[in-house]
Amino acid sequence: MTDPNIGHLRERSTPDKLRYMSRKLIETHDQLIDLGVDKQQATLIGIALQLDWMANATEGDAGPNLTPDYVNEPGSTSELLPPEILAAIDVPPYLSTACDTALRVEPADVPDAMGWARRLHARCRRNNKFTGAPCPCNCHDKEQQ
Repeated sequence: MTDPNIGHLRERSTPDKLRYMSRKLIETHDQLIDLGVDKQQATLIGIALQLDWMANATEGDAGPNLTPDYVNEPGSTSELLPPEILAAIDVPPYLSTACDTALRVEPADVPDAMGWARRLHARCRRNNKFTGAPCPCNCHDKEQQ
């Protein structure tokens, strides 16, 4: 059973909460360094260095897809690679995960397999979000009829 006194810790973070926690994390980091040097405690310095490592590991991940409540809708071009990169690479054929899974579910001998397959096809992005390559699944042809 979960302690009712810590339920608030599981609340979804809001941008304001994240900014506040970022400031507090920086303060804690600096306090760990100062205290670790002052008291010659390598453990505290090690914890501060781990915080540095975690921050550096996520630094390159910043982008629109990590913004709280960001949704990359099907057809969105917000994560499309620049044209010069697309021109320099061989863009592989793209079958969306949704359609690929739906095509595997359709022949399954289970109740409502076709219903699940239809729901999966409906979730298709239609285009690869990085390359723009279209999903060639024939379910998209049926939708246009």
